[in-house]
Amino acid sequence: MQEAQEQLRQGDLGSAKETLDEVKEKNPNEEHLWSMYGLLAEVMDRNYEVAIDDFRNELEAHPDDGATVAALAGLQTKAHDPEGARKTLQGYLDRHPDDARLAIYLASLETLADNKQGALRTLEAAAKQNPDNLPLRVQMSQALVDLDRMEEAAAAAKSALQGASDAYVLNDAAYTLSETGLDLDVAEDASRKSIKILEGKSASFTTESASQGTFLMTSSLAANWDTLGWILFKEGKLDAAQSFIAPAWRVSLRGEIGEHLGQIYEAEGKKNKAATVYALAQDALEKNSQPDDRRRIAEGIDRLKADGAKPDSVTGTGALQDLRTFKFPRPKGASGWGTFRLEVTTAGIIESQQITGAQTLDSVKPAVGAMKFPDFLPPDSNAHILLSAVIDCSLGTTCELVLVPNGGLQTERQ
Repeated sequence: MQEAQEQLRQGDLGSAKETLDEVKEKNPNEEHLWSMYGLLAEVMDRNYEVAIDDFRNELEAHPDDGATVAALAGLQTKAHDPEGARKTLQGYLDRHPDDARLAIYLASLETLADNKQGALRTLEAAAKQNPDNLPLRVQMSQALVDLDRMEEAAAAAKSALQGASDAYVLNDAAYTLSETGLDLDVAEDASRKSIKILEGKSASFTTESASQGTFLMTSSLAANWDTLGWILFKEGKLDAAQSFIAPAWRVSLRGEIGEHLGQIYEAEGKKNKAATVYALAQDALEKNSQPDDRRRIAEGIDRLKADGAKPDSVTGTGALQDLRTFKFPRPKGASGWGTFRLEVTTAGIIESQQITGAQTLDSVKPAVGAMKFPDFLPPDSNAHILLSAVIDCSLGTTCELVLVPNGGLQTERQ
């Protein structure tokens, strides 16, 4: 099994399969054997049906493995069987009601299915078993917001903030509290604490030591900026709100953040600009986006259309691509394309590293190092964000730098 795991880490999938076959001959119920078969079926063949059967075989032999349950539910979701995913998680929670992580997972799927009352029941049951679990308390607060029980939601969010020091708990509770419209000063204070923690951690980022976690922290910073901006918007501080939400949108291009920016432009009377952002936000929505986000974006578009507003620039998926594309003169000797890691601060790109691609791209580094991204961070931010990019100098007199949404190590391998 250790040999198969190492082969899998190295990307030698064929050898991993052969090694697992040897394991199966010795012990067909070896722990993690069938889940590894399932992973291979998903990665090698994109065969979700076979992968799902493999994970079910794993659970028949080892029914109390929560990680396998979560993986199976994830595969069922990918295979367009969200009801099956919910049943898988519920069956496990019936036997393990204290598993807060999987209760939160199930509640998120129930929310996506627009079963908000069911999501709250799931979280309440888990909270009885985990009274001190702060992330669970935050999720309960959000479930109460979804049901328009604002005073209860605010109380739950504030109880999660008492003594909280984790940046993610601080941010999530602050955002939920802002949704209630109550105690916005408490929400703003928690949000600023969260951002300060993440900015401090990001200072140690380097392109050389990058991990999937450092890439994910860039997404987390954008989410935190959006939270603070949204709180400031609720407080009527439109300029300050825009200074945080606009860079959050540029870094993430997430639909729900675009919707927030659209609301700011609407409040400022910039209706055509708002119509542009709403249209782009709608194009940026993903299949797992929350139903309420879809609804709010659609309502914003309809509201502005009724007022006669029109997008003041091109929209659509091509326009989203344009927001991620930058051009610079092609340096002498540069040709081909490659993937790059970029470390960005308010000063611009302070470090770049080529990961894959043509060796003839060494000459682009001075040009890349001179690039600025003033719209990607709030003013005076101390954050260091890590981005993935593809640089193409194959044609013409210019090179294109295209940022990869949600980039990371997996992007580089592809």
